[in-house]
Amino acid sequence: MNLCIDIGNTRSKAALFRWSAPGEPVDTTVVELFAFEDVFPSVAELKNILDHYPIKGSMISSVRHHPSEIEDFLRERTFFLVLTQDTAVPIGNAYATPHTLGRDRLAGAVGGAKLFPGEHTLVIDAGTCITYDFTDEHDVYQGGGISPGMRIKFEALHTFTDKLPLVEYDLKKEVPLVGNDTHSSIRSGVIQGTIAELAAIIDAYRAKFQPLKVLLTGGDASFFESQLKNKTFVRPYLVMEGLHHILLYHDAKRRID
Repeated sequence: MNLCIDIGNTRSKAALFRWSAPGEPVDTTVVELFAFEDVFPSVAELKNILDHYPIKGSMISSVRHHPSEIEDFLRERTFFLVLTQDTAVPIGNAYATPHTLGRDRLAGAVGGAKLFPGEHTLVIDAGTCITYDFTDEHDVYQGGGISPGMRIKFEALHTFTDKLPLVEYDLKKEVPLVGNDTHSSIRSGVIQGTIAELAAIIDAYRAKFQPLKVLLTGGDASFFESQLKNKTFVRPYLVMEGLHHILLYHDAKRRID
């Protein structure tokens, strides 16, 4: 099996995938999903996983500096890769500054391109930030956009004003269009505004690139799918799917080498 770990800004998660031999169809079914107590997985947590599953390969994508002992442990026990600016990936990359490209953005783009090869794909990762990542019909990553996620917007309104309160970030509550007090007005502005942002950007991409597959991932993906009229596909673990593809790609390369 493959263990793929996505270390984000506020939390880390990992997924277990079945290993595929070169030439075999890649199985992106998540066998097991893991969440960790702290922002980073501990060596003890990783050891517990490796002691219970026959893991052959492992890979980390991290947007933060993570403890080196995590890498050391996985490198000792598995065929290990960490996604860096120099890691080869199974799609093209036309980004002008690849050394500044977020690892999670690239992994998500790989996941989207492999799901719909030879098609235009737009991956929207709705988490702490909202990222838009476009890969063209030639499976070449072109770039996209970054904007603040809803939690950042709520916190910014409170932080950078004297009187606006910090409104609870809860997508299970009704989202008003017309707020009738300060709290509901902030909820309306942040949430309805973000929905409108996503809808407009999807429409802009669809007007320029046809046909276009749109994939939603990240913590708020399911909520946005229920709010958007645009046809989209929700893939909650798309970043880790991309890591799985990259890991298999490198395993195939080392067999050839």
